[in-house]
Amino acid sequence: MKKGRPGLVLTVQCNEEKLNEVVEKIFALTPTIGLRYYKTKKLELEREIVKVETEFGTCRVKVTKDRKGELKIKPESEDVLKYSSKNKISPHEVSLKIIEAYNKKI
Repeated sequence: MKKGRPGLVLTVQCNEEKLNEVVEKIFALTPTIGLRYYKTKKLELEREIVKVETEFGTCRVKVTKDRKGELKIKPESEDVLKYSSKNKISPHEVSLKIIEAYNKKI
């Protein structure tokens, strides 16, 4: 940090409406006497949520196309964690089985 002192970097993301509230919390709960903030923008691919029947039950899958037109398939995290916990198998394995079920559907 400044003058070679040790320190930590805290990163916070919030809506602009919450900025003052977040700043007040940071000043109240940390020893800092200053902070920097930046406005950012986010670009997102268009997406569609598709329901897929799997061996676990109905799972939601986000389907997007990248800028080259290639499909990207991502199982909904909440569903993956729910079925992973319920069936005592890894989230990765659940994700793979959901993607497999989606690919069979199309």
